[in-house]
Amino acid sequence: MPQHYGASWELYQFGLWTQLGWKLTPHPKTAGPNTPDFLVQRAGHDPFYIECTVRNPSDSELQRQKRWSDFLNALEELTSPLYGFDVERRTIGPSPLPVRKIMDQIRRQLSQSHAVRLHHKEEGWNFSVKTTGWGKGGISEGFAFAMTGTERLHYPIRKPVRKKSKWAEGLEGPLVVALWINVFPPYDSRINEAAFTSFMGYNPFDAGRKSGKAQNLHVNDGLWLQHGSAAGRGTSAVLLYEGSLWDRMPTLHGHPDPRFPFTLSAWPFETVQYDVSNHCAPSPTGLQTSWPQFWGLPPELPGIHEPVEGSGSGQLPSPTWWTPVKA
Repeated sequence: MPQHYGASWELYQFGLWTQLGWKLTPHPKTAGPNTPDFLVQRAGHDPFYIECTVRNPSDSELQRQKRWSDFLNALEELTSPLYGFDVERRTIGPSPLPVRKIMDQIRRQLSQSHAVRLHHKEEGWNFSVKTTGWGKGGISEGFAFAMTGTERLHYPIRKPVRKKSKWAEGLEGPLVVALWINVFPPYDSRINEAAFTSFMGYNPFDAGRKSGKAQNLHVNDGLWLQHGSAAGRGTSAVLLYEGSLWDRMPTLHGHPDPRFPFTLSAWPFETVQYDVSNHCAPSPTGLQTSWPQFWGLPPELPGIHEPVEGSGSGQLPSPTWWTPVKA
């Protein structure tokens, strides 16, 4: 991973907590063997530590994304205003799909019955395609979650958090793991919660093979909750950010029973609190402020990928926490 990703994430953390009125000390001395990235302090409040980590796409993941995108782009050409396709993906194979062959199969099914039911499973690929109801155009993409499979969609969250949680040894206050994740496929709140607690998911591939009926799977094997007991108590919270920096606010996930308690009620971003007695996370709190409002920027400012008049020209104001040093 290029070093600038990690440096950018640490600078983001510095700006985030400085904007909230906290003082950050880089690489503080601790009684333990590890040195977190920041000690975060503020008068009248308990201090805490932040350890930053980044999970961005590897070259192989980007290649996987392109292979899947090539297939979806070809499928998009077959959609019409009258019907669309539901796509359930489980695994992406190591080599390109025979896209033309699959498109021919779909065309034949459409010409014969105006309906498609295709399950492709070969050379590491496993996905299904079916037509939606008439009058529903476009493509609806979903993911099939098989807990016994090798592709666990929440692993990119669990693995770095588990690794960084070891840094809690010897600390005398809460440890917050700040995780920036930007991998394929995108993650939603249900997968984020499954990474920390347990898993409930519809699995049309493996579930119900004997009964012939699809079933819901439940596995209580989370980072923080395992079979009704708290686990991974060294990490008090995870500050999770998904996607490109500077176009949204992070989400704070709080451990249900940490070694050092960490309040979730004082922050302007969305929070999720977990309960030891409940294997699934409760509904998260709402976002307290928009990202332009938080950073002191114009409310009409678009996302990082959207064009904006004046960007790069010095016409947009700097964030309120940033005061350039005059030469």
